Amino acid sequence: TSGVNGVCAVRVGRRELLASASADGTVRVWDPVIGVVEQILRGHTSWVNGVCAVRVGQRELLASASADGTVQVWDPGSGVVVQVVEGYPSEVRGVCAVRVGQRELLASASADGTVWVWDPESGVVVQVLQGRTSGVNGVCAVRVGQRELLASAGADGTVWVWDPESDVVMQVLQGHTSWVNGVCAVPAGQRELLASAGADGTVRVWDPGTGVAVQVLQGHTSWVNGVCAVRVAQRELLASASDDRTVRVWDPGIAQPLFVIPTPSPALTVAQFGISSLIVGLVTGVLTVSLDQR
Repeated sequence: TSGVNGVCAVRVGRRELLASASADGTVRVWDPVIGVVEQILRGHTSWVNGVCAVRVGQRELLASASADGTVQVWDPGSGVVVQVVEGYPSEVRGVCAVRVGQRELLASASADGTVWVWDPESGVVVQVLQGRTSGVNGVCAVRVGQRELLASAGADGTVWVWDPESDVVMQVLQGHTSWVNGVCAVPAGQRELLASAGADGTVRVWDPGTGVAVQVLQGHTSWVNGVCAVRVAQRELLASASDDRTVRVWDPGIAQPLFVIPTPSPALTVAQFGISSLIVGLVTGVLTVSLDQR
């Protein structure tokens, strides 16, 4: 009944379903092919800002980050809460899975400028990444060499790349002139690049290992709220969602978008689902876009 701030695919049994995080305080689990809601996950007391899938043992669970200062971990099939992490001094704006050693952990982005890394099975916080003086709006894992690092999007216009195991800042990426609202990893041959969504209307593509800006993607006329990697016909592309009521799909090495998808209301987030669909979280709901016709 309010804006959709985050979307992700999640596996339930042998099926791939869709989870959506809303400002109405709920997480919904859908069959996006037929548009049916299978679960409504209630428990947060404020906006839900993001969702991600995380593997715990043999199960794929679902984590949700909320403005109520908690991250909750759910069984998406039954709708049962299996873990709640509390204690954040401010709202939690994003969450992602990250591999540290042999474990898949969760990283959560907080408005107080910290990123917490914790075990989704036990709820134990194993690391708090500190140093920012402004809020963290989003977080994602990105591979640099043989390691999985964390990238965090800051309200100060920078992206920090961290080692989640040692709390060391590896790179500070500067170039945006306003808030960075989201980040994502983008496959590029044998390596991964990093894309960032800016309130300055640009998408920037970086080499997370060196900190060098590879490309600045311009064309949006308002805030860019989210970015995601998209694989279309064997090509690794990038999608961006904006307040200007468009989703743009880019080749990350080319400055002009390959195509522009109009949306009926401002686009808050975007994710690929399956091999041929984009899921867009809007101010007014969830939009499924088929990429087959392109």
